[in-house]
Amino acid sequence: MKFRYVIEGIGYPSVTEILGVIEKPGLKKWKENTPDSEFISRDRATVGTIVHWRIGRLLALKHSLPLQAFHVDDLSVINHKCDTPNCYNCARRDKINLSVNTIMSYYDDFTQAHTLLPVQLEKTVYSPEYGYAGTLDFIGYVDDAPCILDFKTAKMISNDSTYGAQLSAYRKAFGDGGKRLFILRLNDETGYELREMIDDWEMFLTALNTFKEKFPERQAQKI
Repeated sequence: MKFRYVIEGIGYPSVTEILGVIEKPGLKKWKENTPDSEFISRDRATVGTIVHWRIGRLLALKHSLPLQAFHVDDLSVINHKCDTPNCYNCARRDKINLSVNTIMSYYDDFTQAHTLLPVQLEKTVYSPEYGYAGTLDFIGYVDDAPCILDFKTAKMISNDSTYGAQLSAYRKAFGDGGKRLFILRLNDETGYELREMIDDWEMFLTALNTFKEKFPERQAQKI
C-alpha cells in the first residue's frame, strides 16, 4: 500500500486525501453535466502544479530559499511537439500554457499590491497524534502578517468549503496556533483574490473520523 508521505518509517494519509470524504454537491453536479470533466480536471491540475512551482521558484530565488523539485503527472503534454494539423495534444498544450501565463500575470498584479515574505516553502508537516501529513505551500508573512498561506487556482474560493479545514490541519501539525490562515486564489478567468480563512479544525476532525471509518487500511501505519 502506497502512502504519499512516509516519515520515520510511518506512512501517513494526506490532509487532502482525508478531506476528500466530504461531499461537494457543486462539483458532483458539474461532473455530471460536463462530458469531458475528467480531462478538464486533469489539465486544470497540471495548470495548478505548474503555477505552484513557478511561484515557488520565483520566491525561492528572490529570498535565497531552497528550490523545490518540479513534478507533473503528465509532462508529455507540456513537452508535446508535432506538425499534425488540428492536433488534440497541441491544443491541450497551448491551452495549458495560456492559462499558466495568464495566471502568472495576475500573480504579478498581486505582488504589486501586496508583499510576500517567505520563511519556508513547500514545508512537509505531520501529526503523529492525529495520523496525517501535508505540505504547506508558504510559511511567512503576507503584508507583515505572520501566516500559513496556500495557493489555489480555483475560479472562486466559495466553491470549496474545505479550505479552512485544510489550513487548520496544517497549522495544527506545524504547531504554531498564532499564525493566520490565508488563501491566495489565482485563476485565468477570475483574476486573484487574497482571503483570510477562519479556523475550521472541527470540520477536519469530522472528516478524519469519517475517513478512518471508511478506509481503515489507509490509517497511519508502519511501512
